[in-house]
Amino acid sequence: MSKKLFVLITTLLLILAACGNKDDDSSKSNTHKYKTDEGKTVEIPDKPKRVVVLTTDQGSFQKLGVDPVGTDADFPKSKYVDDKDAKRVGSEDIEAVTKLKPDLIITYNANPQIKKFEKIAPTVPFDHSKRTFKEVHVEIGKLLGKEDKAKEQVKELEDLMSKEGKTVKEEIGKDSTVSIMEVGPKELTLIGKNFGRGSEVIYQGFGFKHPAAAEKDIPKEGWLTTSFENFSKYTGDYLLIPTEDGKKPTSSLIDGSIWKNTKAVKEDHVYYYPKNEFMYSDPISIEKQTEYLKNMLTK
Repeated sequence: MSKKLFVLITTLLLILAACGNKDDDSSKSNTHKYKTDEGKTVEIPDKPKRVVVLTTDQGSFQKLGVDPVGTDADFPKSKYVDDKDAKRVGSEDIEAVTKLKPDLIITYNANPQIKKFEKIAPTVPFDHSKRTFKEVHVEIGKLLGKEDKAKEQVKELEDLMSKEGKTVKEEIGKDSTVSIMEVGPKELTLIGKNFGRGSEVIYQGFGFKHPAAAEKDIPKEGWLTTSFENFSKYTGDYLLIPTEDGKKPTSSLIDGSIWKNTKAVKEDHVYYYPKNEFMYSDPISIEKQTEYLKNMLTK
């Protein structure tokens, strides 16, 4: 073999080796490690293209530029977030999720099928009880490698809610207390600060407080079921009641003296609104809910 030919072959081999190393590096850079709420490390795609979202966080993914291929059919369709041809599947439907060929699955940490989902694609379980809706959005930003963008979006949302909250406070009083309650046939459910039904906007966004008794008694889970006898105790200056159709519910409470003798009722400070429009707490939904609640409380 001539010296020139030897040099040429050696050079070619070095170039091929370098290309191989670049390919290896490139393949490594296509994924990143994410630590779940349980402390488990999951390797997930940098730019997932087929995400199945088995939580109410579909809007957060869309806000960050990722349209899920699958969403949770256990919840009603969102009025504010377009499915964009995503397939609605049950949160425990292994077969339906598998057919979507996901490269990332998001679910709640209480989902009993997590181990089976992990065999299909990288799976991230979320414990929403540990985070506010804003923290959830930032966490999804981390997941997608878009943390800075998520933080910018949260700041924009905070500014909007603060601005609209000032308008509401000028109308109903900045120190007014507000209660959100679901009224059932035999019991009440008092809603905390981070449990849907508009609570994120009213308490975290507009800055209103529960009456003192409710502030004290609502457990960390974020809601309290109680008897009709406690209606007056937990009702603030203003009472918001989410219902299936946005109208006054059918309940023996409303026909009785406890209801009629409560200050918020006597002063006509009771508002009914459709519960299903307030099931989701992603930035797209929260922005629309902010407008809805501002208009409702200032009309």
